[in-house]
Amino acid sequence: MNGPVNEQPSSPRANASRRTNAYALQALATDENFDEQAYLLANADVAAAVHKGDCRSGRAHFDNFGRTEGRSLRLPVPSEQRREKLLRLRPLLREGAAIHDDGERLDGLSEALRATFAIVPTHNVSGHSYDARALELIERHADGLVLDCGAGQRDVYYANVVNYEVVAYDSTDVLGVAERLPFKDDSFDAVLSLSVLEHVKDPFQAARELMRVLKPGGELMCVAPFLQPLHGYPHHYYNMTAQGLRSLFEPLTDVRVEVYGALRPLWSLHWLLGRYLAGLPHDHREGFSALTVAELLAPLSTQETRPYVLSLDADATTAIASAHALFACKPVVATSMQSASPITPEIAAPTPAQPAAKASAESAQSLCPICDLRVDFSAPDDYWTCRELLKAAACPMGSCITRERALARALFSVHPRERIGALAIHEAAPAGRGLSSWLQKNCPGYVKSGYYPDRTFGEMVGRLRNEDLHAQTFADASFDLVLHLDVLEHLLDPFLALREIHRTLKPGGYCMFTAPTYAQREKSEQVAFVTDDGTLRIVGTPEYHGNPQDPGGGALVTWRYGYDLPLLIMRNTGFDVEVRRWQSRHDGIMGLMTETYILRRARMPTTPP
Repeated sequence: MNGPVNEQPSSPRANASRRTNAYALQALATDENFDEQAYLLANADVAAAVHKGDCRSGRAHFDNFGRTEGRSLRLPVPSEQRREKLLRLRPLLREGAAIHDDGERLDGLSEALRATFAIVPTHNVSGHSYDARALELIERHADGLVLDCGAGQRDVYYANVVNYEVVAYDSTDVLGVAERLPFKDDSFDAVLSLSVLEHVKDPFQAARELMRVLKPGGELMCVAPFLQPLHGYPHHYYNMTAQGLRSLFEPLTDVRVEVYGALRPLWSLHWLLGRYLAGLPHDHREGFSALTVAELLAPLSTQETRPYVLSLDADATTAIASAHALFACKPVVATSMQSASPITPEIAAPTPAQPAAKASAESAQSLCPICDLRVDFSAPDDYWTCRELLKAAACPMGSCITRERALARALFSVHPRERIGALAIHEAAPAGRGLSSWLQKNCPGYVKSGYYPDRTFGEMVGRLRNEDLHAQTFADASFDLVLHLDVLEHLLDPFLALREIHRTLKPGGYCMFTAPTYAQREKSEQVAFVTDDGTLRIVGTPEYHGNPQDPGGGALVTWRYGYDLPLLIMRNTGFDVEVRRWQSRHDGIMGLMTETYILRRARMPTTPP
């Protein structure tokens, strides 16, 4: 019963000669085409009545009511078109992706993903038609593949559109969550996300995934609600302003945000008023419906005791609330933040969960990741001080320390040392030893910067270029690699600095750094900031670390980072984040806080295609 459809967009810009293979899954029920199963699939209320025994059959309902009501049939997805689509999709799956392939759809929705992202069974049906803009996009890529992330149940099945969902609707091609797309980078010619991100637990990660799987030069269309009532399918987490929507997709080019058609304010007003009316008792609805706009705009103090205010039910109250107030207490646990007392990252005391510290010194014969030589490392104290004090008596690179070796280990795993000399590299606040010395010696494109606020930014101060990491003078896409060691904890706005680094990196470039990360901290805490009147406010006892540009003065600690730092970076910058941590005698990397953060700028076009 399926047949190709030729949906014509209402926009005059649409191409009248459509090439997209589209198949209708919904049809008007008639005496000639009636099918019991197809009728029940299309009419959930009838199916429920039949299940309860209130109605003998779908046919009986059709004969008595459905024919005159214009009820529909739900037609099967054409098997040949689905088979061909899955054949095109399978090579696009990421290596190692846990996908169950039953021949009808690809299922990547594991129990772990269901638990992590609160995916629960639901009988809600999310279904809507494509508007003219979406249809035009689908047509432009008729010969490619379009990902519809959060497609819902579609009434038209397109051969070039991959219906991705958390619910196994009959039109769903792939099951999975938006935050963990199972596809390779640069897989799709276009991506649709239509009224989906409000239902996603982590829209920041979902947006990064949508950008990751989009081909360079590919098109994104994303619609997200701003002033809409609660509408869970089954969850509703976030609404978005135009600024918020833009911020999710900052790495993209040619970004524009528009309000048109059903996105206009009248639709919000209609929905809000309708939801308010539905939340009133029946005996108060007529009075509310009779109110004029002028009466509704009367001072709120004159309306607070009116029946239509006091009698609104709880569901409607939260669905269209002006705001929600949350009150909570922090649990008393061992991981509580100690903002009132100084913490010295170089000599961090063991927590009860850690083994007791050794009384003797630590030593190891290692192959140094920086100079690639066999070296004897030793620390005068125990394991807990190794981050700063595990050094070599004889070192050709100026006695490197653990965090420098950890960064080198990560760096040379991404860029082999024999090829790194061809890269353009920026290192902020170099220590003048270890990895910094090696890069200075072996990389002609190595640039090092320091911070001298009383001098002109962009000029040379000795051998260092004067740069404020929050507002750098470097041109866009200047570097293949940006490095810094224990700098991020001294910045007032580390995420602004990382966004600046993102700007100065070439597409595909890396930022790698170390920063003290406290095992006993779940959440990061800002402990120094500037108030609106320009005053520096410090929480607790001030803490200072060594500053290679000002050995006598030191650098104030502004942030103490916990294990949420990767999430904060992902949400507040254009980067995805990888964290590596070692305990390796072979590499001379021992002690606390050996984390190295690896950030990569996506391979996106830097100018509109």
